[in-house]
Amino acid sequence: ESGDTINVSGSALTQGITNAEQWWLTSSVTISSADTDTLLTPFSRSSTNGNTNIGTIVSSDSGTFSFSQTGKYLVTYYAYYKRTNHLVQYVGAKIKFTTNNSTYNDIVQQFTNLQDSANTHGGVVVQAILDVSDTSNCKVRVYGQASDASGVSVNGNTNKGVNYVNFIRLGDS
Repeated sequence: ESGDTINVSGSALTQGITNAEQWWLTSSVTISSADTDTLLTPFSRSSTNGNTNIGTIVSSDSGTFSFSQTGKYLVTYYAYYKRTNHLVQYVGAKIKFTTNNSTYNDIVQQFTNLQDSANTHGGVVVQAILDVSDTSNCKVRVYGQASDASGVSVNGNTNKGVNYVNFIRLGDS
């Protein structure tokens, strides 16, 4: 019946998602080198205009996202780009993950082409399910990339999510 608790091997399952957070890029970043990953920073936990979060497990420092609780996380980066000159052919986004607090490995990436004129816009979404098995060593970073140096702006905003990362804790490790 509705409202009943499900028992599995003596454990009661009474909760669904216990953590869901959105982090916004708050300042614009210019891609500084062609075909090179550019770490995106700074991010701030969203909390304006009715946007809400569940819990406070994720933190961010200089573009590095850390976790205060182990578990399986769905990480989604929504990337939005503005082309500032006509030389840029493509832009992309990456999620990188480390399990040793040192070496960041590409987990997922997506690229898209931009129209051949200045002031055009484009976006991509990348998503990964990550096992944060150690809160000291498992960390996430997001990166932007473009085919031309200084030809793309990754827009930041403090009032709404333009470039943002969602973290949803799905369950235990």
